[in-house]
Amino acid sequence: MNRTTYQAACVSCCLLALTACSSLETQPEAGSQNTLAMATQTLRDSNIRANPAVEGLMQQADTLIENNRLDLAEEKIERALRISPDYAPGWSRLSRIALSRNDPARAIQMAKRSNACAGDTIELKRLNWLFIRDARVSLNDAEGVEQANAAIRRLQ
Repeated sequence: MNRTTYQAACVSCCLLALTACSSLETQPEAGSQNTLAMATQTLRDSNIRANPAVEGLMQQADTLIENNRLDLAEEKIERALRISPDYAPGWSRLSRIALSRNDPARAIQMAKRSNACAGDTIELKRLNWLFIRDARVSLNDAEGVEQANAAIRRLQ
């Protein structure tokens, strides 16, 4: 399978996963778990590539996240971001970790940073807005939730 075919398959899988999660907009409480569950796969499938050292650190971080070793995962991600500070999937992973730790303010900050670096990667931007929405829900910020929902709808 060549690189172009692989990337097209990855994008298709991401879109399918995001479509399956469209019910998240009306059920924020259930959405939080579903959003976190789909995050790692969406990030892995992202078409944003980095140098091999960063990719290796991110793969290690993903394994650590799956095993709920968030402190070590965060260290790997931060190391990767020191190498490549504009690597949007890294900032998104930090947002996911912040949500897992019930730190909504940091989750929002990291998701916004990821979106600023994401270029035209719609699926990553949508994932970040899902993180922002979940963080706003935990902050009881109804206006912020509606703003996030509007951004999610625009990215569909």
